[in-house]
Amino acid sequence: MSTLVPSSTDELVQWTWPQIEPHYRELAARPLNAANVGAWLADWSRLEEAVNEMYNRLWVATTVNTADEEAGRRFAAYLDEIFPAAQAAEYGLKKKLIASGLKAEGFEVPLRNMRAEVELFHEANLPLLAEEKKLSTTFDKIVGAQTATWDGKEVTLQQLQPVFLDPDRAKRERAWRLSMERRLADREKINELWTQFLRVRTHIAENAGYDGDYRAYRWKQLLRFDYTPANCETFRRAIEEVAIPAGLRITERNPHSLYISRYQLGRDATVYWPSLDLKFVNDTKSWVLVKGFAESDGVSVAIYGGEQRRVESSPGTITVIGRVPIKRVKDPTLPKGKSVVEEKGSAPSRTSVTRTVYGPNGNVIHDETWTTSYKGEKRIVRVGTKLAKPMLKAPAGKAPPPAKAGAIPPSQP
Repeated sequence: MSTLVPSSTDELVQWTWPQIEPHYRELAARPLNAANVGAWLADWSRLEEAVNEMYNRLWVATTVNTADEEAGRRFAAYLDEIFPAAQAAEYGLKKKLIASGLKAEGFEVPLRNMRAEVELFHEANLPLLAEEKKLSTTFDKIVGAQTATWDGKEVTLQQLQPVFLDPDRAKRERAWRLSMERRLADREKINELWTQFLRVRTHIAENAGYDGDYRAYRWKQLLRFDYTPANCETFRRAIEEVAIPAGLRITERNPHSLYISRYQLGRDATVYWPSLDLKFVNDTKSWVLVKGFAESDGVSVAIYGGEQRRVESSPGTITVIGRVPIKRVKDPTLPKGKSVVEEKGSAPSRTSVTRTVYGPNGNVIHDETWTTSYKGEKRIVRVGTKLAKPMLKAPAGKAPPPAKAGAIPPSQP
């Protein structure tokens, strides 16, 4: 295996699966025992490192210049020809090591991770995982092409980020509006892309036995063993639920774009990368202490301060403001005239929550209303386009076959 890796990166990215496969086969066929497990793991690591470097170099080439058609073609070829086969081969080696019962020193965590990866593996997901990565490349191309004219120069939206820190508010607002307008110009493209992501990822989770719950699948795929999605939701919700009743000034809040029933209506906030989900400031005359507590059933957050405030807030009520959007997708496997609802969707809606904050003397410090608009989720309807096979007719002039003995003629009852 010492001569495995090509001598240059140019050679590495030109590798084909017929050149890589023999090395995986040799590792799969090599007897595995306590005496050689260290060398076997070292050879596997070198092989995996080379394949991963090939992937990363081809992928990075698509991000350096998202308009580079040749880089896109080479990366797509890797995803079609090498990625699924390499993933299947990696799965085989992981199963081999786990089944051997051998444990190399200091290998406890990698073995734990391998067990999780083996449990997630499903052969039907290999082309779907490749498709997911292609969709990510498409997203990179859309975002990479987003530019704006600033002070007479064409700049990327990322290059506008430093302007958001300028002390001149009017300048910051101009940059922000310019950036948002350019992003909104690609809204339909990105919405369509996320619809495709949803379809692919739902199928991946279904194949892996997660009943379409992609988050649960992804959580395990990312090897997150020390905390759960519920822990994250509890922590975020705890901060919001303590900041609002504390009467502190809320300076930024980014709610979910889709209604999620498990959150308190109108009081939700989402992870809004690279921005914040919720931001508050200490507008009291004393210091405040924000403290988190890890407990057996979740996370608690408390805010301590020296100023007494009284908060009155009203719960929101949800109002439907439109019809469920419908997207029809042609399905050549369904007979023409038949349709199947794949995703039910939901109607767009809106809710409002009010909050009034009183100071120690009864004076109103904040009197505000937060209005949240939730987008409707598309109802996905598959519409059949498959034509029925035509009925075969007897050739003209040819008499029908004689009736069998004892058969009743069609004209008789």
